[in-house]
Amino acid sequence: MSAPNTKITTLEACRGFAAVLVVLYHASGTMFEVYFGYPAVGWFRFGHAGVDFFFVLSGFIIYYVHADDCGWPDRLRSYAYRRIVRIYPIYWAVTIAMVAASFVVSSIAALPAMAPNRLLLSFLLLPQSGVPLVSVAWSLQHEVLFYVLFGIAIANRTAGILAFAVWACFIAYCIFDKPQTPLLLFIGRDFNILFFVGMAAAMIVRTGRISCPRVVLAIGAIVFFTGGILENGGLDLRELLGRVVYGTGAALMVLGLVEGERSADWKTPKLLLWIGAASYSIYLIHLNVLVVVEKAGGALDLGVALPGLVVLSGVVVAAVVAGLICYILLERPLLATLRQWNPPRSETSAPAAGPSAS
Repeated sequence: MSAPNTKITTLEACRGFAAVLVVLYHASGTMFEVYFGYPAVGWFRFGHAGVDFFFVLSGFIIYYVHADDCGWPDRLRSYAYRRIVRIYPIYWAVTIAMVAASFVVSSIAALPAMAPNRLLLSFLLLPQSGVPLVSVAWSLQHEVLFYVLFGIAIANRTAGILAFAVWACFIAYCIFDKPQTPLLLFIGRDFNILFFVGMAAAMIVRTGRISCPRVVLAIGAIVFFTGGILENGGLDLRELLGRVVYGTGAALMVLGLVEGERSADWKTPKLLLWIGAASYSIYLIHLNVLVVVEKAGGALDLGVALPGLVVLSGVVVAAVVAGLICYILLERPLLATLRQWNPPRSETSAPAAGPSAS
């Protein structure tokens, strides 16, 4: 079954959900207590699971959209251009703005953190011993690795299958024996499992219908949020168990939502579509926005004047709105311009995968 040309709007809602979950996680973290003098409500300690959701979504979307491109090398150029344009330009803009702000605020003190090798690795989203200059971009480094491996599958189907098989085996090996080399640790990190989970979900959607999408969605939500409740209560779900719980829940939720839209014409509220469309901008800038807003709120003693939940809600809304503004003013026009130069997608070249091409 080929991937349809129509856009799946529920996936935009999933992006928005994941982004807001990460914002809630960071907004209610230690920064809140530092600036407002007391801890935030502990409802969102599991908010880091938004990253798990993002990884599952990435695996799902790339396979769902590009599975038919595998083994067609003439389509690699278009695929690579689309991935580069989607990830890098707005990321570079945010990174440059952050570097400039660091120099303005910290001046010479910022120089050690801006070493040329760190700048280069951060700009290219290549693995490094620490986090990139935009700290949340650590997850984008994994995205780039996944995109490269899928690009191999587009260039040559057999080589791609082999590359993914080796990667899966190495991830499994690292579960039992973590390598000491940072690069190998990066390649074998358990988060990478979630790309496979997302691709598996896309395979299911592409090969047939799913009965009872509401039930599938409900089961996924129960698994995901039960994990969240347990983590809020003290269970540690930051390692492999979290990948299993949150990855499974996310995959089932995506399956239910996609099938519900496909077969039952479920509609996505426009606000969720906007937040989903802006999710990348929200994700990239939210930490910096939170620092500014929470610091300002602390200086104004808002933590004393208002209930903590009201303060937290206001901080989160500010970060989301800032991301929406960044999307409208920068990301969307930038993408629209760059996508006009996308090389045409070949429809006539022969697949390059030997006897296994199909």
